[in-house]
Amino acid sequence: METLVEEIAEMKIAVILCGYKFEMDEMIRQQNPGLSQRFDYSNLVFFDDFTNEELMIILKNKAKSKKLLLDCVTAKEAADELGKKRVVNFGNAGEVDNMLQTGIKNNLKRVKDESKILQKYLKRKTSNVNVNANANANANTNANANTNANANVNVFAPLNENENGLELELEYEPDVNKKITIEDLTGKSDAERNRDPFDKLDDLVNMKKIKEQLIIFKKKLMLWKIEGGQKPEIGNFLFVGPSGAGKTELAYIIGDIFNRLGVLATNNVVMTSGKKMVGKYIGETPKVVIDLVGQASGGVLFIDEAYGMMDTGTGGYGEEAMVTLLELLTIPENKNDRVIVIMAGYNEDMETLCSINQGITGRFRNVLEFEPWDSEACLSLVKKKAADDNFTFSDSNHTEAEIL
Repeated sequence: METLVEEIAEMKIAVILCGYKFEMDEMIRQQNPGLSQRFDYSNLVFFDDFTNEELMIILKNKAKSKKLLLDCVTAKEAADELGKKRVVNFGNAGEVDNMLQTGIKNNLKRVKDESKILQKYLKRKTSNVNVNANANANANTNANANTNANANVNVFAPLNENENGLELELEYEPDVNKKITIEDLTGKSDAERNRDPFDKLDDLVNMKKIKEQLIIFKKKLMLWKIEGGQKPEIGNFLFVGPSGAGKTELAYIIGDIFNRLGVLATNNVVMTSGKKMVGKYIGETPKVVIDLVGQASGGVLFIDEAYGMMDTGTGGYGEEAMVTLLELLTIPENKNDRVIVIMAGYNEDMETLCSINQGITGRFRNVLEFEPWDSEACLSLVKKKAADDNFTFSDSNHTEAEIL
């Protein structure tokens, strides 16, 4: 880089530096002071991410170049799936290439599996024809002739069947094995892609109020999908409550819910703790925080016992960790739910943490309170887990379980 800065003034060619915006900003500011003099930042050319419509066009063109059959409905659904992955450093056309490669691989596997099933079906049916034909010599001759004529029949052709077994006039479709489906491209079945992500909330115990709060987000997002306009922003969360109340489990469910609703690009959840956000020497803490937020980009960063950042044993670096985190949540690359951060911990300790830094309440507006578990909640969980394993409780066991 220093050589480039020194020699660029004498070069009789145009030099173009390319890269991701955040990393380019860091390089211009920190790598070498001469860079900002050689490369006028006012001449910055910024490339926006492709829209879903543009991704669909690219996908269709690339599929056509590979002689793949891709209908408009499938192309739109695939583009919408790609759009959900739009995070920092989104691959754009590269993501299209990756999806097509996945689609081709899944298509080949699907066609191969269907071929095996159909070949077994053909073998069984032609065998039945031969067996039935043995009763009559003339029929046997005709059956054998017809069977041989169709020995190399296209295994992807639709089957027509009558009361006597396999009919011999089968439609030939030479390109059917090149037709790419949405299941091929995404690797997910219709049932998996269309299931209600909120179904998992039904498995949670002692979280009635929390479920009601999350359902509000669902209604807002459903309304946005119908009416359009600006997408509702979800924001970050504070989980407050006793240990063992289900905070970690809910974090994974939230990641899955907002991924399926198109808010998050992935359902990835990065787990850490307040103490792990803090470095051990000067200058390490910001790098640790930036790295963790980067790992969670497009998904959820779950910080358990977040108040651990402010422990006296952190050597004063805890406050630096919190300041860095809050700053990262304000930059454009991480706004609009590019990443959702969840800080969790005990009620009183979280209240103390929020009082130390007033910026927390502004960045974490969604507060979910986990209620303590009483004997009834514990019994409900025991009964649920028993039912999952096909066990039931008798009435006499209920009282005993409550006492325990």
